[in-house]
Amino acid sequence: MRRVLHTLAAVPWAKAILVCYLIWWLVVISTNFPLVSSVWVDAAIIGVVVGFALNLNAYEGGHGMGALLRHLYANKWMIFRFFLIPFLVASYSGAIAVERDRFQFLWPKDPFVSLAGVSLSAALLGSLAALKQLDLYLNQPPMIGEPRVWTRPLIQDDEHTELSSFSSIDHLASGDGSSDGGEL
Repeated sequence: MRRVLHTLAAVPWAKAILVCYLIWWLVVISTNFPLVSSVWVDAAIIGVVVGFALNLNAYEGGHGMGALLRHLYANKWMIFRFFLIPFLVASYSGAIAVERDRFQFLWPKDPFVSLAGVSLSAALLGSLAALKQLDLYLNQPPMIGEPRVWTRPLIQDDEHTELSSFSSIDHLASGDGSSDGGEL
């Protein structure tokens, strides 16, 4: 569970904002779906042409098919996004053009659509912020003076053959050799 939490908390803010754009697009398109097929065909063509140009621009590999295949494998999500984003922008623009009476510039006239898109995006960003704070709390080292729970014995007591553990760093620093942390 901690690994899943750490993985989700490691999502960069830039990628989370891209997901917010996707949420906005899904909300607006689902409520103002253009039934004209030319909107989707045009959006797909624009997505392929612009996505190809963006991928060519981002490619920094060497020459040859091997370098290209390594680039494709290593950057598959970036390549996918470079095709997806122009498609989403073109389809959004097409929806505005077809459903002109439902939009005021780029924004839907229906306030509930805007509220749904903004609130879902805010919920995503708030959840990510909470996950980042929880991950930071769970993975931070204890402060000096806080009780510690050792998973293995640290030092051997000179008077006894069993090993003892200390309950705090302050006790280690005092050097008196007594053990109030309990025997293992």
